Amino acid sequence: MRGMITDISARINPDVESPHFESLDDKWLFSQEKIEKVALESGFSRVSFVTHNFHKTLFRDVAQIQMRLATGVDGIQIPEWALSILDMFDETLPPEIKQRAIFEGTIILTK
Repeated sequence: MRGMITDISARINPDVESPHFESLDDKWLFSQEKIEKVALESGFSRVSFVTHNFHKTLFRDVAQIQMRLATGVDGIQIPEWALSILDMFDETLPPEIKQRAIFEGTIILTK
């Protein structure tokens, strides 16, 4: 998890002078607002964001996927205390907020 936090931090505010910068496969993470602003400034008339993962157990499922991606091991057992925190996010966050948390998605740019 610490590795994921470090990786996400590096992508949100990248240090282009860092020797590790070139090894990042996806250089930056942008907000929807930033993407929309740049797209509109570039001549697109409309920008749409479509989430691929929007369901009742979103955070629990994403955590399991991230654990598999980080370790290369399927079926890692996340401790119950951690699952209860993830479930709390899933139960508490309103659908419109969960929908904005696009873990995987598509950006549609219309000219």
